[in-house]
Amino acid sequence: EEGLFHSCEFWRLRVLSQIAASECDAGTVSRWADQDLRVWSASAHESFCRLQALDNRSLTLPRSFSGPPSQYAKALSLLRAADQEGAWPSTSKGRKPLIRDDEHVEDSGSFGAGFLPGGLEEPRANTAFPELVNALFELERLICPERPGSSTIAVNRRAAFKPHRDSGIGAGQSCSLIVALGDFVGGEIVVEGDIHDIMYRPLEFNGWQQRHWTAPFAGERFSVVYFTPRGCEGLNWLSAGHMAPPPEAAGIH
Repeated sequence: EEGLFHSCEFWRLRVLSQIAASECDAGTVSRWADQDLRVWSASAHESFCRLQALDNRSLTLPRSFSGPPSQYAKALSLLRAADQEGAWPSTSKGRKPLIRDDEHVEDSGSFGAGFLPGGLEEPRANTAFPELVNALFELERLICPERPGSSTIAVNRRAAFKPHRDSGIGAGQSCSLIVALGDFVGGEIVVEGDIHDIMYRPLEFNGWQQRHWTAPFAGERFSVVYFTPRGCEGLNWLSAGHMAPPPEAAGIH
């Protein structure tokens, strides 16, 4: 062990001596500090101020909202019905710690639907809300017709997520697509420090590799995340022949 320690110390001193020699000869470290580090520091400070302003802003709901774009109307109506009926599925133990403890936490919730990798129990929402699940998968096709259909969705109600990278059934997932619906202000998604307004504006990102979180919001906010986890490659919910039943069969009037 002592030999290894001395070898590492010798290597460290050699690296430092080479850095010192380079600095004396060409001012490499000084140029880096004056140029690259200065640019990076300015960019990091600007990003910090922008995110701080996002968190500290005052959010006021308008007196009224215009209706959703037509392609979102059915999905939003069914989301509201599930919410108002008090039958929203409970949030999984894995996702619950990711939801920020704020004024929305008592009414927040998140559930999955669609296909899951082998060995996992089928999501309860597939049978509890069949018309809603099909409408949400159909929404993906309406808003991103060029995107291959996803196998799985995560559906969120008034949930503000902490900074995280997806794991669990999201491990190894394909490129995610997220969009938000409802009457709210704020609620952007922040992906690796970049702020994106996703209110009826779908966004693709890599939820498995990129850290992301929800900006503060006020009002009624639903969001849907579309993805295909490892083990579900090639599975497409709509292509598998799932058809929405009539409203009466789903218990929605």
